Amino acid sequence: MENIRILAVDDEELVRASLAACFAAFECEYLCLEGPEDIINEAVAFKPDVILLDVMMPQEDGYSVCRRVRSNSDLQGVPIIFLTALANNKTKMEAIAAGADEFLNKPFNLAELKIRISNIVRLNRLRKTAEHRRLFEDLIVSIDNPVLVLNDRGSVEFANTSARSLFGGLRTANDLSACHFDTLLAGEGFRVDALSGQIIKPETSKNIAQFFDVKRLPGPQKGWEILKLTDVTEQSLAARAASMVLSTLSHKLRTPLNVLNMTLDLIDEDSKAGRVSENDFVGYCKRACADLNDLVLKANFFESGWHEYSTGLNCSTASMLKTLENIAIERGTLKVEVSKELRGAAGGVQLSQDDIAMIVTECLRNSIKFHRDHTPDVLIKVYAESKCICVEITDDSGGIDPSRIYLLCKPFVQIEKTHTGQVEGWGLGLFVVWHHVTAIGGSIEIENTANRKGTKLKMLLPLRD
Repeated sequence: MENIRILAVDDEELVRASLAACFAAFECEYLCLEGPEDIINEAVAFKPDVILLDVMMPQEDGYSVCRRVRSNSDLQGVPIIFLTALANNKTKMEAIAAGADEFLNKPFNLAELKIRISNIVRLNRLRKTAEHRRLFEDLIVSIDNPVLVLNDRGSVEFANTSARSLFGGLRTANDLSACHFDTLLAGEGFRVDALSGQIIKPETSKNIAQFFDVKRLPGPQKGWEILKLTDVTEQSLAARAASMVLSTLSHKLRTPLNVLNMTLDLIDEDSKAGRVSENDFVGYCKRACADLNDLVLKANFFESGWHEYSTGLNCSTASMLKTLENIAIERGTLKVEVSKELRGAAGGVQLSQDDIAMIVTECLRNSIKFHRDHTPDVLIKVYAESKCICVEITDDSGGIDPSRIYLLCKPFVQIEKTHTGQVEGWGLGLFVVWHHVTAIGGSIEIENTANRKGTKLKMLLPLRD
């Protein structure tokens, strides 16, 4: 009977002593009062699981005390057992009318007292649990977000309407507790991203990727948890579109801006010599401005509908390897190692060659930025793993504080500035990479190499037929 608190009220000292001896044997907490005068304050402070009341007391009878207890909002749910030497029906009827739950005749038996108290406390706790669960479920049902309750085994105990709508397997399940959450996610094409903790449903030829933030709360029982999902697809896609524009804008603007700068130089030098007319210079400037205007229109297009542009794009395995080798030739210090099984392999990935080039370039840009001399040695290994193409990029840029690795794929965050100095940039590079990879069902893992000499970034890109 551990974790049970008993409050007893009886005016007879012998009875109180006997009860105290019994309660001590039960190994429970107890409080014995000689009279009922201050029972409300004592009970509210003690928070008993059960109250034992003597019927016949000189100051106030047990019926009146029982009615006072029942009228108090903090105590009205506490079970009350009457201790009485009067075993007639009239006494019992009056006690029931006052709000009693049980009776125990004096002199009482120790074993019977223990059983009566244990049973009534257990039943009351079950009643409270059922009431709490009903109120809890009513609250969850009214929430628009998908909400699930997982038990200590990770199985679904409850799912509201929104969660059942999102996960088709919950709509047809007769017994929710048979649905393990991890199995449910895998069976319906969802995955949990290790870096962000988001639940993601990858992009397909018919549907855009879906992103859900997950808030985990303590559940109604020990070891249980409540998952509240928030659909952040719109924000994620908008952020990805904006970051794509920001990450490529400087490169795309370079050509027309160079034309304008060169034209201005020519105007300064050649107009005085009369070698080129002013009309020619004006023409050059107009064409450069037209190119700039075209880039702005493309930026608007990316921002409003990048997924329409990217859905269905496919880079064959051979094209992907060729892209990586071309980047290696351009960079000079970059090495690419490709496993034999990928040479000439069929299939590809749901990314364009431009996407592949951007992803690798952004990773290399980070390696260069955070290397002390900005001249890192970088090795790219490409091999097959679990029906995916694995691209593993390892550098010698000094590694990253392990406690901050999770921030690497968050927008507008710069991790290491202390050992390389202030680094220019938006802090969007790896955020763009992360969004591209996770949107097609891939994943990214980042870790430090041995002795934190560098960083290894591993991307798994699902193979498509």
